[in-house]
Amino acid sequence: NSQAYFETVTDPDLVDHAIFMMEAAKKRYTYLLKKAKETGLTGAFN
Repeated sequence: NSQAYFETVTDPDLVDHAIFMMEAAKKRYTYLLKKAKETGLTGAFN
């Protein structure tokens, strides 16, 4: 996952890449959560 990748990279360019990946994952999660709520999907949402 992106968090594990971030914790292992040391090159500054790869650190930037890891941060980008984590931010993209957060945005994807937010999007999917919004879509799930719009369609009435039920379950444990954080």
